Amino acid sequence: MDIEFALIIALKVIQIADYGSRIIARYHKKK
Repeated sequence: MDIEFALIIALKVIQIADYGSRIIARYHKKK
């Protein structure tokens, strides 16, 4: 497995997790 490819996947996962956590935080603030 390419190290560069693994790094790109890791960055994408971190971005998705950060985006998801922001949505969850916004959802909890509304309640």
